[in-house]
Amino acid sequence: GTFYEGNPMELFLCLVLSSCLILASCQSIEFVQPSSCDPSRPEYFDISTLSCGTCGANQRQRADQLACECVPNAKLLSNHGGPSIECEICPENQVATSDGFDCATCDVSAPYDAATKKCSHCDPSQKISVDRKQNGIVQNIKCLSCASGTRPQDGVCLPCSPLVSQTTGCQCDVSSGGSCFVSSQLILASQARQLVSYPDLDRQDFPSFPFAKNFRASEALCRLYSNLSACQMLGNLCVLLHYNKDLEDLPGIQDACSSYLTLQRERTIAVGSVDSAFPDWPKTMPWLYYRDQDILTSDDIQTSFSLSDSSEQPASLTLIAAVYSFNGTFLGLQNASRILQLCDDRTHVVLAAYEIGTDYRNECDMPLVSLLSQPTLFYDLYLKDGDRLFPIPVLNENYRMQGDNVNTNSDSQEWQLTRRFFLIDTISGVEAAGATPSVVRVADFVGLEVKLRSGGDGHIYPPLLHVHYKELSETQLTATSTLSVSFSATYSMDTGSFDSGLSVALGLMSALAFLYTILLIHGWRRRNGKETLDFSTITTFFFLLCGTLASSYFWILFSSGAYWLLFFKGQQKVSILLPTSSQESAFIGIVVTMAVLKILHIVHLLWQQVNIDTFFIDWEKAQGATTRINTSPPPASAAEHGSAEINRLRGEQNPVSIWRTYFIANEWNELQTLRKINSLFQLFVVVFFLEVVGFSNVCRHNPHAFYSLSRDDYPAARSRILRFAMAVIIYVIVAVVQWVFFVFIYERFIEDKIRQFVDVCSMANVSVFVMEGSAFGYYIHGRSVHGHADTDMFEMHLQLKREEEDLCGKRGLLPDTDQQTFEMSLTLKLRQQYDRLMLPVRDQLAHRMEGDGRTQRGRASGHCNTRVLHSYAIINMFLSAFLDHALRDFDYIVRDKLLLERLLGIEFNDPIDKALFYNDDGHGFDSVLFYGNEWNLLLFDMVIFTLTDLLAADFVLAAFITYIIGQLLVLVRDSLGRRNLARKTLVDERFLI
Repeated sequence: GTFYEGNPMELFLCLVLSSCLILASCQSIEFVQPSSCDPSRPEYFDISTLSCGTCGANQRQRADQLACECVPNAKLLSNHGGPSIECEICPENQVATSDGFDCATCDVSAPYDAATKKCSHCDPSQKISVDRKQNGIVQNIKCLSCASGTRPQDGVCLPCSPLVSQTTGCQCDVSSGGSCFVSSQLILASQARQLVSYPDLDRQDFPSFPFAKNFRASEALCRLYSNLSACQMLGNLCVLLHYNKDLEDLPGIQDACSSYLTLQRERTIAVGSVDSAFPDWPKTMPWLYYRDQDILTSDDIQTSFSLSDSSEQPASLTLIAAVYSFNGTFLGLQNASRILQLCDDRTHVVLAAYEIGTDYRNECDMPLVSLLSQPTLFYDLYLKDGDRLFPIPVLNENYRMQGDNVNTNSDSQEWQLTRRFFLIDTISGVEAAGATPSVVRVADFVGLEVKLRSGGDGHIYPPLLHVHYKELSETQLTATSTLSVSFSATYSMDTGSFDSGLSVALGLMSALAFLYTILLIHGWRRRNGKETLDFSTITTFFFLLCGTLASSYFWILFSSGAYWLLFFKGQQKVSILLPTSSQESAFIGIVVTMAVLKILHIVHLLWQQVNIDTFFIDWEKAQGATTRINTSPPPASAAEHGSAEINRLRGEQNPVSIWRTYFIANEWNELQTLRKINSLFQLFVVVFFLEVVGFSNVCRHNPHAFYSLSRDDYPAARSRILRFAMAVIIYVIVAVVQWVFFVFIYERFIEDKIRQFVDVCSMANVSVFVMEGSAFGYYIHGRSVHGHADTDMFEMHLQLKREEEDLCGKRGLLPDTDQQTFEMSLTLKLRQQYDRLMLPVRDQLAHRMEGDGRTQRGRASGHCNTRVLHSYAIINMFLSAFLDHALRDFDYIVRDKLLLERLLGIEFNDPIDKALFYNDDGHGFDSVLFYGNEWNLLLFDMVIFTLTDLLAADFVLAAFITYIIGQLLVLVRDSLGRRNLARKTLVDERFLI
């Protein structure tokens, strides 16, 4: 008596499984296509249930398979749009009327057909079928002949078209383009050129089916009846010929363009009439040609553009396109923002092209096979100017005049401006009806060019649209082939006044640089004792001129770049626009010239510094004498070692230690490449601000000053002028901060290596004699106030303590003064005596160069013979005696420089009998070091940095290249400077570490 006696768990599992199966069956439906419904059953496709339903009695499947309809011999009783209708079979020998709601008997003119259960068909070219009277009463179904001058159409007789010759039944005399004509109305076929040329594919006379079908008809309809669509089609055919006018004046043959031009001359509105705003626009026809280029300088556009983007003063262009199909049908006015760009992108990116001042480019690879499905549309472009539309001219770069591409010439007076254009042509290359095109043309480049009018009020000249077409053969239209297409928008202004100002500035600064170089070379000649104009003077003048010109050009370029950066980015009403890439060429040319000049100047500076004469004067005297046995072998040659008395026993003074001189020489060597600015830190901070903080984004060619770009911002092209200006601004600011820190903080409170070197010279009892020119140099007085410095640590400590307690004399060259550094103007006689004393040293070096072919490291003094060493001792004694006023023929006086002498770097007085020592309150001797040429080296770094960025558009790479070149410069200066120091001072190069 129980319902289920099994295991309860089994019952539970069965119920769960059954529920799942039921749910599963309710979650899906059978997949049925409309074509699956069987018409013989008959069935139809129910769009609500997506399944097949069954038709009722006296019904059949409708042609679209989505409903049922009555069979031919049944009338419709009811149809409310639902899934079912009611049909009733007509009496025998009757059929349903054309509307299906009644039954009627077939007339003898349309007898009943038992097989089809329909009345016989009427002749569609002459008769119509009638089953009701005019008042709606059903009558016998009969065939009614149309009267003369009418023709059957959609079940009624309509008058023949006025374009058709009035013959019985509207029969055409001549048919062309789907219309009927009298033969005299058409251009003779022999005179109609219906061929298309594709010069890029070397196909000159392509038989185009659309031209053969439509040219003569559209020309006749436009000429005879001013048919609007036909006139538009005639214009479209001319556009497909790239506006070719070669047949304009050729009698006996016409093409679409020559026919258009003939009609244009007849219909162009006369200038001075009420409709003369566009004198090139013929009545009832499209506007295709401009007669001249004056439109490009027209001031008719009234809109004033600003960056505030208000309705009265917009920040962007609004372009409207009138769109036409190939047959001349007007498809409406459309916003052209996306039409002009075949490359699709995000809306904000597309719209950025029309923002005033934005240098825009959008390019992509378009699959060629997709072109075949694109319609051929024609566009007339307009600029929305307030509540009016201003026509925009087009420069078709494929336009040819007698085979010459005049629209690619730089002279705009040779251009042929036009109005209408297309983007994709899949029509002209069709050879037969229904065939795929053998040739397809695509606008692979579309460029919008906008120029700002002068006056600073935000007005522009009429924009110009550049279009270039690429011709593609059918063999190129494969599934994998692509075509690179691009769109660009360029905004520019006339930079003639700026270029003129730049030229004036360059001329003026070049003249000043030339005059300043004359002043410099005058001072150089005085410092080198040059009385005549020789080759060295000319070469030095050239290199000095390179340096002054480079500095002058730098300030001109920096001022120009800063002007564009500040005024372009900071304007509200559009008053200036950045130079375009072509307009930047002059600026870039000056940058390259400046770089070359600066490199030459630095090479000359480097050469001067590594050839300076330097001598270390050791003031130390021997202390005591000793007797020692000379165990060295006899000299091999007296000529090699000099004359010397060889004794097995001889008495000598204690030698003076050379280590103090080596120590000073090594310290001087380390100072040669010392700079106030750390190059690595400088470049790191500059790149940090440019790339990390985002100052490089301010340098983009748009009016915005954004430090970072969001996803919604278009990354405009980089302006090379702005990048130059921004890089220099940040570079100079960072350099100035470094210089201020080094000079006023680091050197004052931490370490001043230059002044420390002067102090070390005094403690070592060694002076430095530097001759920058033949008659000019620097002297660092290092004579110890204690008389000697070759002592132990205890006595050295006592010496320092006596100086601290002012228990000894002062360190200055003159008694009771602290002045230790001087500039020297030497007499010619003193320099000649110095050169004579140095002659053995130079002869030795020359002999080694001839013998070895090179100067080997570590051997600068290894081969010095006794004569050379003797010359070194004599030079040391000579310079010491000269500084002690111990030589009657060689003396000097100490004086202060005049202020003007300091400013000009020229000594007004010539040292005739006595040398002149000028008190140097600073450390003028650093001019022979990198330390005293910081501005030249900084400018060199900036030149390399900016030039590299101009070439590579990469600040990181520019910093890397600048650092590498800077390190190479330091390496060369250090290596050659060390070798020169070893040669001139006889200090072994191995001790210069």
